[in-house]
Amino acid sequence: MLMAVSVPGVALGDDLNPPTYRFFPNSTFTEWNGLFIVPFFLSVDDGFPLAGSGVPTVQMNPVAGGSDWSFFQPNFVDNLAMKKLRIQVTYSQAGPFGPAITGVTGVKGAGPGVPATDVSGLLSIPMAVPGRPGFRYFARDFEFFPNPDFETIDMTVPFGVTIDQVVIDSISIPEPGSLVMLTAGGLMLARRMR
Repeated sequence: MLMAVSVPGVALGDDLNPPTYRFFPNSTFTEWNGLFIVPFFLSVDDGFPLAGSGVPTVQMNPVAGGSDWSFFQPNFVDNLAMKKLRIQVTYSQAGPFGPAITGVTGVKGAGPGVPATDVSGLLSIPMAVPGRPGFRYFARDFEFFPNPDFETIDMTVPFGVTIDQVVIDSISIPEPGSLVMLTAGGLMLARRMR
């Protein structure tokens, strides 16, 4: 079943590297444009309830030198072993050598003891957005084990930087080892039945 919570206008212009798992079962997708409007949120449901209010939120708190942004991403309350999450951020800065967002300052899952592992690679290096002078983009990938019901993503935005778009995708998946064993068992069974 596909469920859209709110749709104020879908614009994926800066969604430069969507993950391959977007729109798969047990996945969520949230897009904030300008951060001052209701986000677009889509969850691909297979019967599990959404955690918390079921609606993503963002909170901004002024700090010395800029502001701290905290994003809440609801997910399915399920018993799958692992969660993958990607955050993409597009922003503008004052001049080519102006302040920049240095990345994500914190990612945590629901409850104590749910650490996130950063598996980002080259996407985490800020790069210019093609066809949009003055705009920069980066993405970060995280894995959670055990799988939390929701995540909170924090980042610091210095003065002189304007957030253009934030896109967050997540998916709950079985533990990779279990998935490999299930696939191998299925292949052996199929071979035996021939």
